[in-house]
Amino acid sequence: MLYQEYQKLYLNDSSDKYHHLPPIDIAKKIANTLHQRFSVGDLTQGVKYRIADKFEITDVSFNKLNNLLVEEGKYQPIEF
Repeated sequence: MLYQEYQKLYLNDSSDKYHHLPPIDIAKKIANTLHQRFSVGDLTQGVKYRIADKFEITDVSFNKLNNLLVEEGKYQPIEF
């Protein structure tokens, strides 16, 4: 996913602040972590909660980002 694509999605997300996509700097870190360390089927609910807690975002925000990052069965990093 390109930075510009994510930025459009982020700016057009009309969810409240607790369900909004995370800011780009946090999203980029999460995307890189998922891309380097996990396969799509590897994430259990507990791992998702821990990643969301580590980056101080809500579980709903993490799930929205997680769904955006999956492409062709793999996690994709956010590239500039």
